[in-house]
Amino acid sequence: MSLPSLPAYLKGRPARLLAGGLVAAWLAVSLVMASPWQVASHVNPTRIDENQVMAVYLYNFLNFVTWPKSTPPTGDEQREPMTIGVLGDTPVSKALTELAAELIRQGKPAIRLASYPRYTPGLRLDQCHILLVSDSEKENFTRIIKELKRAPVLTVGLSDDFLAAGGMIAMLERQNRVRYAINRRAAGQAGLQLSAQLLKSAVEIKDE
Repeated sequence: MSLPSLPAYLKGRPARLLAGGLVAAWLAVSLVMASPWQVASHVNPTRIDENQVMAVYLYNFLNFVTWPKSTPPTGDEQREPMTIGVLGDTPVSKALTELAAELIRQGKPAIRLASYPRYTPGLRLDQCHILLVSDSEKENFTRIIKELKRAPVLTVGLSDDFLAAGGMIAMLERQNRVRYAINRRAAGQAGLQLSAQLLKSAVEIKDE
């Protein structure tokens, strides 16, 4: 079974790039996105930090989504870091920080992280390539989605409620594993192209 392709600057040795629990998290995500039905026999979920898995998912999404040309340049276009924003309070933020630090430690092109402790109008969330919205912002889901309507930002949440509010991806726990569901219509309206492999590995695809 072949693993999914990685961002250009990560191709070759993903296991040597990531330290500690990030190796297991990377393996878990790679197996899911390569073949969603063959994870159970390869990965023991009790040994994996789900927040690290979510961080690696977010990082991998950068390689499975195509942004419009008008979007701030991607890492492959001008070697500029791509931006992953986190809105609200979630331990995934710490896992992302660890992942970003490991990239720097290994001398690899970095990802830019943006942190927004709480939602307020005018945050310029459209400067992110990916925006993770914590459930701590549940009461603001509709406002956030409305503010970003048709902006080329991949919105990711941590619950079915986020997808129902118009978010594009929800990372969910399914059978003790982190998986994801997709709102394909919302992504398409923002001009984002989701790869066939990303869609194939989703546990659910909504076109509403």
